[in-house]
Amino acid sequence: RRYKGALQRQKISAPKTIILDGSTAQWDEVSPKYVCDKGTTVHRDHDGFVGTHYTNFTGRNDFVVSKVSADADNVYFYAECANDITSAEGTNWMNLFIDADCNAQTGWYGYDYLINRSRDGKNVSVEKFVGKDTWAFETVGSVAYTREGNVMQVKLPKAMIGFTDTMDFKWADNS
Repeated sequence: RRYKGALQRQKISAPKTIILDGSTAQWDEVSPKYVCDKGTTVHRDHDGFVGTHYTNFTGRNDFVVSKVSADADNVYFYAECANDITSAEGTNWMNLFIDADCNAQTGWYGYDYLINRSRDGKNVSVEKFVGKDTWAFETVGSVAYTREGNVMQVKLPKAMIGFTDTMDFKWADNS
């Protein structure tokens, strides 16, 4: 960590209930804080190896911080972007991937659930990957979310994904 410039490991904070339409300041005491380099959504339009040209304009929302909290019944997710989050557009907007069983042999490349392929303004979809490493899903429900400025929050009941005591997660946008 010292030689690679990685942040020191942070202690895991105590369980905390998050009120989605409350102040984002309630996340201040939640740790660890997962930090992503700013500027990773830069568009590409450059020549490559002789005779090739690469273009990629998919960069949209630039994640800079993510956090997760839990209480007895729910898991809460927090994503902060460098700028205001864009309007909801498409099935690949602000997706949250969850590996609920921490087993790379299940789901789509280890991820068991995909949150937010669709939304209705107050809720986002919860879909379970069916099969191994296939982009196929079954809807298991919908959950509350908020998006304000550069922050998005999701409240997910533990029972919906079979959460016990540990999981992996990843935010992705416009994949």
